[in-house]
Amino acid sequence: MPAEEGKDLLSQALTLGGGGIALTALGAFIRGLFNGTSGQEKELRTEYREELNRLRTVQEAQQTEIDELRNDVRRLTEMNLYLLTTRAEARAELSTLQRQQGLTVTTWPPDPTYGGTP
Repeated sequence: MPAEEGKDLLSQALTLGGGGIALTALGAFIRGLFNGTSGQEKELRTEYREELNRLRTVQEAQQTEIDELRNDVRRLTEMNLYLLTTRAEARAELSTLQRQQGLTVTTWPPDPTYGGTP
């Protein structure tokens, strides 16, 4: 019988210990509800806030760079259109002058085609 009494004491100790752990966990949960968030959660929120601010800074820098690139593309497009227009006008004027002088009109080769979107 002493072995059975030892088993009963052991099972009672485990039951009380398990109940104690459950009560401790429940107490911590309730304490967290009343005290707001635990220290770990506050630390996580702080880290998330810092990361969000860092990402906003990066996004603003990228947006500035994108705006500058758009302006560069716009200026290059305007310059390209100006050059194409003035070249066409110069070729037309040369063709007119060659006809007036009785010379052979220059034939221009076609423009080279480049890859990409037109």
